[in-house]
Amino acid sequence: METAASHPRIAHFLDFELDLQTGDLTRNDRTIRLPEKPFQALMLLIERQGDVVSREALAAGLWSAETFVEFDANLNATIKRLRDALEESAETPRCIETIPRRGYRFVPPVRMIARRPSGVHESFQSRPRFAPLWVSGVVTLLVGFGAVVGLRWYERRASPPPIAKLGVLAFDNVSGGADAAGLTSGIGDDVVARLRRVSPSQLMVITVRPNPANGETRGNHLAGPRVVGLDYTMTGRLEQRGEGWELRVTFADARTQHQRWAVTYQLPLQAPFIQHDVSRRVVEALSLRAPLEDRQDLSRAAYDAYLRGQDALKTDDVPHVQTAADWFDQSVRRDPLYARAYAGLAQASWRLGQLHAQSLPDAEARARGALAAGLRLDARVPEFYLIQASLLAKDPGHDAEIIEAYHRAVALDPNAINVRTQYALFLRERQPGQALAEITRALTLDPQSSVLTAYRGWVLTSARRFEEAEAALQDARRLDPDLPMTMRFLGVLAEQRGRMDDSTTWFERAAAASGRQPYYVYRLGVAYARAGHPSRVRAILQELRDQSVHEFVEPKYLQLLEDALSG
Repeated sequence: METAASHPRIAHFLDFELDLQTGDLTRNDRTIRLPEKPFQALMLLIERQGDVVSREALAAGLWSAETFVEFDANLNATIKRLRDALEESAETPRCIETIPRRGYRFVPPVRMIARRPSGVHESFQSRPRFAPLWVSGVVTLLVGFGAVVGLRWYERRASPPPIAKLGVLAFDNVSGGADAAGLTSGIGDDVVARLRRVSPSQLMVITVRPNPANGETRGNHLAGPRVVGLDYTMTGRLEQRGEGWELRVTFADARTQHQRWAVTYQLPLQAPFIQHDVSRRVVEALSLRAPLEDRQDLSRAAYDAYLRGQDALKTDDVPHVQTAADWFDQSVRRDPLYARAYAGLAQASWRLGQLHAQSLPDAEARARGALAAGLRLDARVPEFYLIQASLLAKDPGHDAEIIEAYHRAVALDPNAINVRTQYALFLRERQPGQALAEITRALTLDPQSSVLTAYRGWVLTSARRFEEAEAALQDARRLDPDLPMTMRFLGVLAEQRGRMDDSTTWFERAAAASGRQPYYVYRLGVAYARAGHPSRVRAILQELRDQSVHEFVEPKYLQLLEDALSG
């Protein structure tokens, strides 16, 4: 036997009625068409009637974490369509009040009523005329209590589970060998990359590195302030065993230090399968949804070369990028079906062109060849769309296509640091505010990265927030005092602030730290020209001519410096 409470609920407010099951919105017996997203937004606002619902909470309720949309624009459009349906405007709202810089509030009182099969509505708050007053009071009290309990149950059921925060501590290489260091770092980064492909609504993976400036070493940075707030930690320790190595990975509760599991792998034999096994163990321990599976029949030699390429590609240092390209090329030759190796090869090839370590047409041809081959194997690799965006950016007029490529990369892997970083650099001069948000998001995942910290300073410089830029770049120097890129950014910042002597000093340091790479030597020549030192420009010009005898030097460097002298 059905009761009134078992029928679909109706939300009654002002002269509107909203069927919470069918989504029908009616006013004076007239049905108003309400699309899915405006209906969901109205539901969310009604459920918290009288409270301010933040834009972030609405976006989280309307779009899943795996869905990439421009939240601001789409949320604005959703609220506008909802207001149109309710026949109101933002200036004269009857239902939805805008709370500046906070969100929205549903203003009118809401009465929940139940609908009988015949379509006749019966309010839970109405009472029969013949009922004694005390009966009416008891019924009202019980119904009210039941409604509160039901609402609390619904909120608990509807609210998403908390995001687990996992801190992955840089894997230790206690064997001390340089060869093992690259392998260890590559395995650690690949494990992190795979875990970041778990839905970001379930798991946040943060890279934790020791900070020498704070006196931290690999042995004592577990207790550092940066691990506060983590739920779990993962550590790796590599030791030499005979002709190979042994990697022990441990997963523990961050608060109690209770070890959840530990496993030992033999390297290099088991290297290709560590990312699968470790991520599977984390997923099972935390009852998460597993990420998309990668190939598990991968050649050990191809995977080893890929890891070493990834490790070498971490900086814009030309010798390292060339080393990375060589490793990726070796990986492709050893396993022509490994899509990620093609992505690495395309990235390294194009970066060599951008750094003017080889001619741009040659670099572009090689990058496009690797990109096409990789896409035929697996179009789900987000780095392919980063490369597409970067190749498009070399010519003006492709902003819409570039943004579409970045969006596709983000949709495939919302927590990929390289995706967020490259998108931030693209937006740096176009939309500095959004660029800062992207690079900050990347930094939350790897807060001790000197490269990301330097890029944040670079973005702040473009936004002309000079004091903050200086602080960020000095933080990057504390993390890595020898990173040429940071010194170059400090040189640009000093120039923009009119401190030309400081600017040339930073460019001199950058050129020295780079090992006198042609690009950094050229940038030093430009700094000398702007500071009014023609004799120094001539010396730089001769240095580049000498370098061009035995290595590639971008011809335009010579031409631009000659023009600076003649002008």
